[in-house]
Amino acid sequence: MQQNVAAWGRLRQYLAPESSLLSLVQLVVPSGPRQASQVTAQRRQKYRDHLTKIIAEALNEPEPEAQRVSEPQPQQANSDGPSPASQTFASKLPGRLCAFCGGGCCTRGGNEAYLTAATMRRVLAEQPKLQTSKRLLDCYLDRVPSKSQSGSCINHGPQGCSLSREMRSDICNNYACEALARLQYAQRQAEKSTPQPAELAVLVLRRKQDNWLRGTLGLDNAIKAGAILSESGIEHLTASRPLGIKRAKRSVDQADDRSGNSVPASASLQTVCLDSLDSI
Repeated sequence: MQQNVAAWGRLRQYLAPESSLLSLVQLVVPSGPRQASQVTAQRRQKYRDHLTKIIAEALNEPEPEAQRVSEPQPQQANSDGPSPASQTFASKLPGRLCAFCGGGCCTRGGNEAYLTAATMRRVLAEQPKLQTSKRLLDCYLDRVPSKSQSGSCINHGPQGCSLSREMRSDICNNYACEALARLQYAQRQAEKSTPQPAELAVLVLRRKQDNWLRGTLGLDNAIKAGAILSESGIEHLTASRPLGIKRAKRSVDQADDRSGNSVPASASLQTVCLDSLDSI
């Protein structure tokens, strides 16, 4: 916690003067894998086998409407009463937060991508043209990227999820990690402010481990980067040695939102370096 407070303080140094009028939100996100590797034929075959199984289940055992329930959800982090991630915001902040993390919640997708027979039933109901197992299978296999992020879901490519939101599991569409849930809660509170909704600026730190290993004792979970998120863009900072903040050249950032689409940030944003906090 001491490290987080110190790093948030350094991020505040880079807020523009007019940012004093903004409401600040301080968050910590995990890290998605930073390296991509070729999707092997063996991995693709395991994915095919899983899809074949759940598609057959969906076609042969259609779920009665009266018994239809949502797919099982991972445990939601306690974040002071936030609503599910499926709530729609006009804001770009949630997408930018997920892009900065890079898929820290996707790493347990493996070769099954959180997909279930319930997902297939939903897709079949929404897409009447995919009413054969081959068409539905091909629809998913055609979207497997040539490279996926190492140690993550087979559909987690360098530009985000290769599946459209309609093809993803309910888990992928609805899950909110603690940081995302807190951001959404802060946005709802800001909307209630008067005389007009408060504009938010997000000071966010990214730690080394993913969403599932971040609390494991003994693992290195150092701060790897920081960023300032706003509706106008994202300003990156990276952890570096020696101590001291130095400026780097200006750059244009391309952030991937939760839908996997590229979200251009402001061309005038700066990339700067954040103090290493290992010794704090």
